Amino acid sequence: MKEKWPYIALVLIFFASFYQEMKIIKGLIIAVIIIRIFWEHNRLLWVLTLGFGISLVLHLMYLDSYRQQLLPLAGQEQPAMIQMDVNDLMINGDLLTGYATVETKEQRFKTKIYYKIPSKKEKEWISQFQQDMKMVATVSFEEVEGCRNLKTFDYAKYLKSRKIFLSTKINQIKEIEPIKGMKSRLHYWRYQLVDKVRKNHNGAITEYALALIFGEKQELSLDDLAMFKELGIMHLLAISGLHIMILVSLLEGVMWRSGLTREASQWGLFVLLVGYGCLIRWNISGTRAIGIVLLQILCLKLWQKDLSTMDALSVMAIVNCIVNPYIINSSAFQLSYGMCFFVILVGRLEVRFINDKEASGGYDDSLVTRLVHMGILCLLAIPLIARYFYSYHLLSALIGAIVTFILAKWLVPCLVGYIFLVVVDSQMVLAVLVGLFNGSISLLLAFFRSY
Repeated sequence: MKEKWPYIALVLIFFASFYQEMKIIKGLIIAVIIIRIFWEHNRLLWVLTLGFGISLVLHLMYLDSYRQQLLPLAGQEQPAMIQMDVNDLMINGDLLTGYATVETKEQRFKTKIYYKIPSKKEKEWISQFQQDMKMVATVSFEEVEGCRNLKTFDYAKYLKSRKIFLSTKINQIKEIEPIKGMKSRLHYWRYQLVDKVRKNHNGAITEYALALIFGEKQELSLDDLAMFKELGIMHLLAISGLHIMILVSLLEGVMWRSGLTREASQWGLFVLLVGYGCLIRWNISGTRAIGIVLLQILCLKLWQKDLSTMDALSVMAIVNCIVNPYIINSSAFQLSYGMCFFVILVGRLEVRFINDKEASGGYDDSLVTRLVHMGILCLLAIPLIARYFYSYHLLSALIGAIVTFILAKWLVPCLVGYIFLVVVDSQMVLAVLVGLFNGSISLLLAFFRSY
């Protein structure tokens, strides 16, 4: 099955898309991939494709039926119990928003919640929540409206990708209490760590630590976000394979220097990556990057086989499609998996190019060569990036190469060190690191703004 998993992944992705929005081109792509699969004369590949395909169809039919059962609740007001993750809550003025699980007499489902806080005293009380909460309240449900204007964010499609079909307005809170349990405790520990970093605010280094290590981009300034978007490097702010590989290198270095064997280091790395996945709350790009590393470790340890990055990426795509077929509508899924596919593709072309040049004695491992390959990657990714950002900067290849180098060699290690110093409360070393980082990042942002 080596290098055959991408066929199954492509069939499932395009079929899930075709099921939700039937277009001839998608049907033709599915037909071509299926013909290619049968051309392989691999019975195991046929059986797996058919089995995963049937599972996907059944899940899509179930989700359609589930959605139809929920829609009649729209416009109704009734009592309900709401379970809220403290990390999902946000207060903006007098409005509390977030994601929660609502349980009525007949249904239990995920939803987007809204609550207009009636008084300053209650706002202060809610802002002190540090644990997952369970409340009994009177609520009303509304169907989420789709996008009406071109080139605007389709919030309804985004919520659908999270299997959320209704929004919930909390009219009156009757009772509220903390939720107990291991899951709630994990959420509490994460909240405490993020809150400690946020409260120990030291300018840019705090903002980028929250964004690039925890996936919390709310602290970044709107001007910086707009600049990254305009330069076409917004995807580099997501927790992706690059960040995970940098963290893997750091963790492996620490474990090897501490005297652990290679075997123990890999299992230690497995546990630490699962813990980090919980810390970033298993967002799409982080889950994909961590999942690839975990699958490769498991295959090597359990079956003594090397799993290629392309196969690992494909298996992660298959799992995502089966668990949540609507996730293919998410821009995060499309950018994460699409960009990773292009990175792997360009990497293979680069390896072939290096081998050919080395055989002829003419290979030059220079920055110019690396920029050429980065340029090829950016050209391949133009349709994907332009679809969501509606523009593409001419210098994206150069700027992307510079930012990638800075992330790997300087930025992420500094941010990890900063979080460690905040946790251990080493103020003297922290002051030096903050001064160096904030001065350097200011110069870098000024350079980017000039373009």
